[in-house]
Amino acid sequence: MNKLKIKSFLAVSAIFAAFMLAALYFNLEMHMAGLAGGAQTPIITRGQQSGGAAFGRVGIISQMCEKNRIITKTLDLLRLDHAQIEPSSKMDDLDILIVNLPEITPGEMAYFRDFLAAGGNIIFAALPKENPPDLQQLLAINSIGADFESKSIDIFDGILIGGGFAADDFPVAARRVGLSGRARVYAHADTPANPLIWRTFHQGGAIYAMNGDFFNDYSGMGILAGLIALAYGDFIYPIVGTKTILLDNFPFLPEDSSSIYYRSPFAFARDVLWPDLSRMSAEFDLPFTAILNSGYFHNHDSQRAVNFFANQLFKHGRGELRNADNSPDAAAFLLPGWDGAFEWASEAAVKIPRTSGGIDGGRGLFAMQSAATAMGFAMHHIDFAPVFAREYDWPAFSRRLDGFFSQSFAALDFLETTTASRAAESLKNYLNTNIYITRRANGMDLEINGNDLPVSFILRTTRQFSGNFADIQKIGRGIYKITVIGDNLSIDFE
Repeated sequence: MNKLKIKSFLAVSAIFAAFMLAALYFNLEMHMAGLAGGAQTPIITRGQQSGGAAFGRVGIISQMCEKNRIITKTLDLLRLDHAQIEPSSKMDDLDILIVNLPEITPGEMAYFRDFLAAGGNIIFAALPKENPPDLQQLLAINSIGADFESKSIDIFDGILIGGGFAADDFPVAARRVGLSGRARVYAHADTPANPLIWRTFHQGGAIYAMNGDFFNDYSGMGILAGLIALAYGDFIYPIVGTKTILLDNFPFLPEDSSSIYYRSPFAFARDVLWPDLSRMSAEFDLPFTAILNSGYFHNHDSQRAVNFFANQLFKHGRGELRNADNSPDAAAFLLPGWDGAFEWASEAAVKIPRTSGGIDGGRGLFAMQSAATAMGFAMHHIDFAPVFAREYDWPAFSRRLDGFFSQSFAALDFLETTTASRAAESLKNYLNTNIYITRRANGMDLEINGNDLPVSFILRTTRQFSGNFADIQKIGRGIYKITVIGDNLSIDFE
């Protein structure tokens, strides 16, 4: 039998971080278009609510590219009305402009200045390739140097939910720029001399600039969500509210396991793997979802090991099993509803893509925190194949798992840790919920349609407030998770 070709753990994490997030938003788009399993309630309802206007529109001035698609999907998740506009469009109903252009014309510069003078906010999703002096002045840039690729990234607290994010294995293609003293930096690469995200005030409005390619895939949508929240000041949006751990390639039991660990597959599962995982599950109150693949059932002893895990998971209530099709695309989705046999379900009621993966720093963990910021959802996979391919021994891998669960995963403790089936129900609830928002001078009113279950929101504000919510949890500086039971929510700011 041909041995499975194993890529390094970090490489797999980085690839899945981008690919699976793209799958996630394709799946959400299917729901929005009413194409997934029949007619679906739209994820977003635009326009005005009786009694007042909702959040104003977000105008997008962008070339048509993948980054533009990421921008529009993020705005959909945040329940914001948006439209592609021209620099001659009326700006009366616009709150924010998002700009993604290779160069800026004089007419666009004049439009930006007028928009800022009227109190609007502009987010540059990338620095233009050409930066004339008037644009540099607008962006608080004193000098522009050469392009470079960094080795690390440091995102300060205040953008992503779960605190700041720093990683040493996070290459970013960016441009060296020097900023004036009026710029506030939110992220840098390698050293503080290489800013990646900053804000500057201009006339009555503010500009937020992003420098680098970390927003070139769906793993960057949390950055945009955080900047939009900063631009609005008082901002609310619904979330899924769950996080799930997937044990991928689990248990991957090669035929030569006895020569690697001096145990049969069944003995290794019983005496080594399960004791450590059950301890972690109890210590971190963590249910697992194991993804099985029939390609790993090499012999009767391997099948016994899988049956052992199935019995232990159900006996102790610590998780569940899911089957994955052999094809790479289908393996991106979980099949809710397990019938007790190792059979492949033909279709699923709700498909749940993975958002991220890995247990160390880098794009995998960034993608997890980013998805949690934008939609309060993480479906994070941990690949066990490198352990059995001898890239890591189990004791070292187990220690790294402990560190991941106690630090990175724990930073998202505002999300309920669930199995995949529970996450599927929460995602379905999220997709079928319509939110109508009306802003007032000192508050906002929400009408919630589409389900009878509690709905969770993220509220970002620096002001004191009160409201008719069922539960409230402060999860960061100026960041709150609010749970609502019923069909309306009123928030009053002091």
